[in-house]
Amino acid sequence: MFAIDISKNTIRLLKLEKEGNTFSVYGAVETKFDEIKALKDLNIISIAIKNGMERAKPNSIEDKDVGFSIPEEHSFIKILNIDNSMPKDKISSLIEKEIPYSLDEIYWDYQELDNKKIIFSAAPKKIVDTYIEIARLASLKTVLVETESNALVWGSLYLSKIDINKNILLLYIDKSKINIVIWSNNAIQFTTNDKFEYESATIKSPNKKDVENLTYILEKYINFYNEHLKNQEEEKQKIDEIILTGIWENYLSLKKELANKIGIPVVYGPSRLININSTYTIALGIALRGMKIQISN
Repeated sequence: MFAIDISKNTIRLLKLEKEGNTFSVYGAVETKFDEIKALKDLNIISIAIKNGMERAKPNSIEDKDVGFSIPEEHSFIKILNIDNSMPKDKISSLIEKEIPYSLDEIYWDYQELDNKKIIFSAAPKKIVDTYIEIARLASLKTVLVETESNALVWGSLYLSKIDINKNILLLYIDKSKINIVIWSNNAIQFTTNDKFEYESATIKSPNKKDVENLTYILEKYINFYNEHLKNQEEEKQKIDEIILTGIWENYLSLKKELANKIGIPVVYGPSRLININSTYTIALGIALRGMKIQISN
């Protein structure tokens, strides 16, 4: 299986291989497509995927099984309190009350957590089916669909040496938006994506105004969740660490400035452990999740 991450007009393909406990990149490529034309013809994206598979380095990708991520704006993740006596067949009606769709309009799943809680994820069938159709047009079979936030968690935490029992803010900076996921009590507590207006003449490196804007957004969410985040004993908690991934990860000055301005340690994601650009963090999460499922089966 290999991973496909589609973001605006960019596609990232990634296939991993594993030898012992070590992961490495079998093939990876970033390619572009015309997003305006793609609105009317999904073949635009499928052709870009097929061309990308041939151009992947160090090896071309020949797999037929693929995993996708669903963009944050088209998915839902939420933790719900439940009564231990609640029959499992009643959970679906509880979930339906939390989203603006009926159950027959979505694909959904949930996981039981400790302390009488569940976490559910859902996405509209119309959106998911579009991704499945893109894969079909490229002669591929979709075997995994993840929310973007779940993929970001896998891509940021699975290979890292960070203590996952901490309260962690995951920050992914892409070319048109930033994704924020707050991980605490061993589960996703909050997800969002914000449009991000770059002040730099080019988005290759952040300038002072970019850092100020980014700091403002982060402090807004951190302050809110420092007030509302609680552990299983209902005690208030604070964000312990920020993991920085995406297009600006390689700028040491950004890491230092964010840490100084916000007062929380900032660390890099694990993509450099397998020698891949951190813009592939979401694709990395899909690929790792897929390999985990294959091993389990």
